[in-house]
Amino acid sequence: MSKLLGRTSALALVLVAGAALAGPPIPISECGTTITEPGKYRLMNDLVGCASDGIRIVSSDVTLDLNGHGISCDTQGRTLRLGGVSVWTFDLSTLSNVTVKNGHVSSCSDGVFLAFAEDSEIKNVSSSHNLAWDGASGTGITVWFTENIRITKNHTFANELQGIAVWDSAGILVKHNLATSNYGGIWVERVGAAEVSCNQTYGNGTGVLLGPWTTDSLVKGNVARWNWFDGISAWGWTWNDGSWADIAAGNTFRHNVSQDNLFLDHLELAYNVESGAIFPHPDGECRNRWFENQFATSWGPDGCIGPPVALDDADVCAFDTD
Repeated sequence: MSKLLGRTSALALVLVAGAALAGPPIPISECGTTITEPGKYRLMNDLVGCASDGIRIVSSDVTLDLNGHGISCDTQGRTLRLGGVSVWTFDLSTLSNVTVKNGHVSSCSDGVFLAFAEDSEIKNVSSSHNLAWDGASGTGITVWFTENIRITKNHTFANELQGIAVWDSAGILVKHNLATSNYGGIWVERVGAAEVSCNQTYGNGTGVLLGPWTTDSLVKGNVARWNWFDGISAWGWTWNDGSWADIAAGNTFRHNVSQDNLFLDHLELAYNVESGAIFPHPDGECRNRWFENQFATSWGPDGCIGPPVALDDADVCAFDTD
């Protein structure tokens, strides 16, 4: 009998939890709200000039619908990292199944900051005018130490550093985003098995960049135009003492359109952060696979990036608005 009662109690708890998750969204209306329990949440009004994180999520199994509203941060006297929406815990435990969607974030250090998370999503968010200060990133959407994250259908613009930045992660999908007028449009560094596809990047410093120690990733069907340095690139960093952060390697660049960028359209190079020198890897080997890309200018090891081809809309999924 006691076992039966125990099972019945456990079943009741499951049913109550399921009913809470299936109920109407929980309203949020104030800056500094911290979400500590699973559930669906909805922003009910704009949050303006937040002195701390606009909304902080420290629980798994959360859907936060910004409901078309905006979040902005106080830009004066800040001493801590501020996120419009911050998803991480102080003990750095892993969060899972978190979704942030449908709103605008601006004037924070990071528009949306997601760290130590898995199986989560950021979608339909616009993030702009975020500022770099006290070592914070000034990025529209920052993803750090994560796995299996989807970043889709967002617009990042006029951020002081990157539009979308992914660091130290694996299995990331960055798809159907628009990045305009950021220092870096889409920046991926120390990442494995990412897919960067169908994005449009215009007027940034660099359009799509794969940084050092990024491997086994696919860059496909993107458009990069009118960026003031380069369009789509694989980079490594080096220093005067001979130390290296090696060029992104083992990645595939296919069916991308990169044209009308001020310096170069496609490149695979190393950059000396002290001297400013730019050069192909000294061993002369091509580190990545480049084929069937449309571009006008390129720089890399001999024969690496290959001849340009003319692509039509069917080849380039960035032109597909579905």
